[in-house]
Amino acid sequence: MNQSMNKRVSCPNPPLEGIFTPAKFDSHTSGPFGEESRGRWLNVEETLQRYQHIMHQQRLFGALGRYYHTPLRHLSKWFRSIAGLEPIGWYDLHARFPVSSE
Repeated sequence: MNQSMNKRVSCPNPPLEGIFTPAKFDSHTSGPFGEESRGRWLNVEETLQRYQHIMHQQRLFGALGRYYHTPLRHLSKWFRSIAGLEPIGWYDLHARFPVSSE
């Protein structure tokens, strides 16, 4: 979960599990969790592929990245915004046990 996207996230009402909480999130929080987290669950292979892509972007444009203190970072940020891509940010990894067929 890209933490920089949390400003756009709210808890579903009615809740998908538990009770509704009118929480507001920011880039310092993990956002909703469990079945209320954004997006679809990925399998192990998809998760590894996504992780590798994220780490590549971080090595280039992240806070300690090769181009962080250059104009290329600003160009990348501008391109990502007009292309509708997620900004480069801090990520949390959410996981769950496989759903039982019993």
